[in-house]
Amino acid sequence: MNAMQQHMIDVYRAAQRGDIPPPRPGDLDLRTIREAWTYRRFRAVLAGRAVRAAKGTRRAGAAAGARRTPC
Repeated sequence: MNAMQQHMIDVYRAAQRGDIPPPRPGDLDLRTIREAWTYRRFRAVLAGRAVRAAKGTRRAGAAAGARRTPC
């Protein structure tokens, strides 16, 4: 039995009991990875190690006024 078949059985059981259905296989993978990454960064801060800025975040100097003007 693969994960999808087990999920279908679990959904059927939840419907019979009136419970909420479980999440599909793989739906929470990205969320779990993000939480593990955040926890790792948190532990680094507690240990006093330097933490790199997350991708997509601005540094303080970039937000202060060092913006480029469009040509």
